[in-house]
Amino acid sequence: MAAEYDKNDLAGLILAGGRGERLGGRDKGLLPLSGEPFVAPLSRMLRPLVGPLAISANLRRSEYQPWCDQVLPDQRYAGSGPLAGLYEGLEWARMQHCQGLLVVTCDAPLVPRAWAERLLAAARGDPQATHLSQLACGYQPLHGVFPVSCLETLGQALDKGERQVRALVAQLPVQWWDCDDFAAEFLNVNSPEDLQKLG
Repeated sequence: MAAEYDKNDLAGLILAGGRGERLGGRDKGLLPLSGEPFVAPLSRMLRPLVGPLAISANLRRSEYQPWCDQVLPDQRYAGSGPLAGLYEGLEWARMQHCQGLLVVTCDAPLVPRAWAERLLAAARGDPQATHLSQLACGYQPLHGVFPVSCLETLGQALDKGERQVRALVAQLPVQWWDCDDFAAEFLNVNSPEDLQKLG
């Protein structure tokens, strides 16, 4: 990423490839929120900030298609969890001639644009680092900006059987950014109780 890249140098990715086991196998990205799927507000949030936008999804891909330019199923590393989706997203971003990838997960549908703008400003200042979010309750290693240049490191880790996001992130030059002022919007929906909190 150049220091003053425009949005077309950056791709967006919504990770929605999980199996939703704690929600009875329901596809979290398509759960309803105010009459729309979870991915809808995330898509609207990302659109003004990125060029091409993809959703990582392995099931019901036709239902995700209206909310992105490309639906990316896990291929090379299928079965390797969210790192497989991140790999496909970075590879796709590289093919779109983008230098970075702004990543969010579908199970945090309220993440706001102000959060993304904060991470993007950080990435402009240090484009070779990965810029990720930290809350008082813990790290959010799948919410941030990944340089496409980290694709080789990710592929090597997956080739060795790595599936843990934090283990992969430990191999990258990472800047963690305090995003605790967005803690309420980072509500992560993993259970029926979490769904009730959304109202």
